Amino acid sequence: MAIPSYVPVDPRLHPRDYRPSPGRGNGWRRGARPGEIVPNAMPQGGLFGNHGPDIGYAYKLVHRVSDRIKVVGNEQREDAEAGAIAVAMRRAARNGRAPILADLEVALTIWGFFDDQPASGLRVMRAELFEGAHAEAHGYDLRREIAAAVSDHALAMTPAAVTAAHAQDWASLFVDR
Repeated sequence: MAIPSYVPVDPRLHPRDYRPSPGRGNGWRRGARPGEIVPNAMPQGGLFGNHGPDIGYAYKLVHRVSDRIKVVGNEQREDAEAGAIAVAMRRAARNGRAPILADLEVALTIWGFFDDQPASGLRVMRAELFEGAHAEAHGYDLRREIAAAVSDHALAMTPAAVTAAHAQDWASLFVDR
């Protein structure tokens, strides 16, 4: 705060002097900040997940598409949403950005949740993986399996290309299990 002009100041104090901090002047370099995400330097495998900026935003976006989700039989909408969020997070992190609505649409298209009558093989696959995916206790492992089942090739596709590939051969969008 500035000192009023009527307050006497000792001229030997030099209140406005500037001295640079020691060790400065090296400039900015990537990876120097403790919380920075550096590609190819993050831990991989196990339960480390998919690293990306603000991937939790997918939880907010899912409500924009939840009314279009079609579940059959004993499936629950919450399980479908949880699995789609996991795939959307993986797709967004793969591209180094936060999730967008297209990521959720791609995930739901891949798993056939926009179809009135999904293929019987896909329904069987969904029944195995999605039951209980929204649960807190064991849902994380299920969501990881759901995201891992989708191939990298499918995650790299545009939403229109995913829709076309799903209509032609839905099994091509998944890794061989």
